[in-house]
Amino acid sequence: MFRNFYRCEACHHAWTDVWSATCDDDCPECGARHMLPYRSEDVEDQPATQRIRDLNDALRTTLTSGKVVMTASVHALPPDIVARALSTMQAFTDFNSDNDPYGEHDFGSFEHDGRTIFWKIDCYDRDLNYGSPDPSDPRVTTRVLTVMLAEEY
Repeated sequence: MFRNFYRCEACHHAWTDVWSATCDDDCPECGARHMLPYRSEDVEDQPATQRIRDLNDALRTTLTSGKVVMTASVHALPPDIVARALSTMQAFTDFNSDNDPYGEHDFGSFEHDGRTIFWKIDCYDRDLNYGSPDPSDPRVTTRVLTVMLAEEY
């Protein structure tokens, strides 16, 4: 696995993503296609918590490399409100000991349009039947990011 570092040539947005290769990525900010990484590093030597955090951040910020679902209550909101809530979630950086006690970046909460929105990442086996045997290994893990209203938690 490699952590690839990108900078969009169009909007100058910077992001990182974890992939099984050093590969192109699309800008999560403006959608510009085929950005080459300007740097890559091997993440296999990192502690498991760091790999889990990187994989969770990759799913949350790009909405790829896993499944993204929302509750019926979120889905029923006007599309522009849902789109802005997803953008806010993607940009979320307010991790602290209260909402991220294990340092895995698997939960967040924010206020949006008069509502409290929660997002949560769960790690399952590849068949989505059980918890992942190793959440730090994307080969045996399917990540599921769920977006919900706070009152649904």
